[in-house]
Formats: sequence, C-alpha cells, structure tokens
Amino acid sequence: MIVNVRHDSSIIGKLEKSEFSFYLTGSRFFGGYHSKSDWDYFVSDNARVRDFLYSLGFYESEGEALLRYDDSTIVTVLVYNDIHIQLVKDATFKHQVQLLLLQTNSLHSVPKESRKFVWNAAIAIHRLGEDVEDMEDWQNPKRLNLGAK
Repeated sequence: MIVNVRHDSSIIGKLEKSEFSFYLTGSRFFGGYHSKSDWDYFVSDNARVRDFLYSLGFYESEGEALLRYDDSTIVTVLVYNDIHIQLVKDATFKHQVQLLLLQTNSLHSVPKESRKFVWNAAIAIHRLGEDVEDMEDWQNPKRLNLGAK
C-alpha cells in the first residue's frame, strides 16, 4: 500500500497493491516538486521487502544518490528509473519525524544538499523525546511497584 499519495505507473501500482507500507517523501511530499522530480518513498527494511523490490527490478543505489539520502534511519536506497525507495530501520518512526518536519516547515529554506542535517537533527530530537517519555515512565513508582508492600 502507498501511504500519502496515489499516481499511475505499473511499478507504483505494484507497490500500492503490495503488503508493505511505502511512505511518500521528498519534494512530492514536502512540496516544491516539478514535473521532472523523482518519486521518493521509504519503507521498513526486511528480507521480504527487499526480495519484492528486487523482483520488480529495483537495484541498490551507489555513490551520490545514496549520499543524498544520508540520514541515520536509512539502511540503503533502492532505485528503479525515477523511483527511489529508502529502506529504513523503522518506517513508522521516520514517518513521525517526517510529519514533525512538515508541521514545522523545516525543509523549505534549507538547500537540498544540507537537508540531511535537518533530518538527523529532527531524528535526534524525536528520539530524545521518546527517551524522556521512557524515563518518566520508569520513574513512576506505581509502574515499578516501588513502595508497595
């Protein structure tokens, strides 16, 4: 299933009908795209999703394309024509960060080659927020049954 958008293409149709959740990202998600913009997605990395994408003709990106997407959530990038799919450690987590960046309009004024730094900062902030929630949870005496007799 494709999350966030639908468009026609035989490959996109196959992604959309798959069991995997592909999240739209890049300029087509954040805005600022043009008619020749590529299609960027991310999905949680695992052997089944890799086998599926390889069966469609996707291949691992090398060099500049991979460096362009260098944020700390990405394992690798698979490419098929103008479709780039980031295989990430946790697509749900990355989607939460993406929504944070969209809500704060954080990427529009940053040059494309520097956006990975904004992504990494947002990822770190989001992880810190999760860590603080975990710490608060563990500090709750009721949760730990502290003081219970």
